[in-house]
Amino acid sequence: MGEKFRNTRSALRTMISFRNYRWAARLLGFTGVVLIASFMIGEGFPMIKAAKASYDLLFLLTLFTFSFFAYVVGWIIEIVGGALLTLAGLAIAVYISFSQVFTGTGYIFLLSVPFILPGILFLLSWRNKVMRMREASQNLKQ
Repeated sequence: MGEKFRNTRSALRTMISFRNYRWAARLLGFTGVVLIASFMIGEGFPMIKAAKASYDLLFLLTLFTFSFFAYVVGWIIEIVGGALLTLAGLAIAVYISFSQVFTGTGYIFLLSVPFILPGILFLLSWRNKVMRMREASQNLKQ
């Protein structure tokens, strides 16, 4: 009886950490999307005002749109959304670092971290979910 109790307690702990990662990713991603959208719509970043109607700005807005859709997918399928969000955040960071129009490391962190961190948390959530399913299947075999 003690062994079953220990396995149940371990599975419960894993399930709670899975849900914590998933909700942390969701809330952090929502906060990042709202922060970036409010700056763009309300006052605008100085670098976006300086870029005006250039291809650099169009590409950056395309990456933001892709990141938003990846975030929505992350609510449904953690592995896909996490991978897409992480890649989109890294693409934004690399693009800003090599861009002639957008300069400054502050913008790299401001615009890419709100997508990289939720992506990593979605991936950790998926990993914990898979480990929980493995533990549950092993407990059923016993």
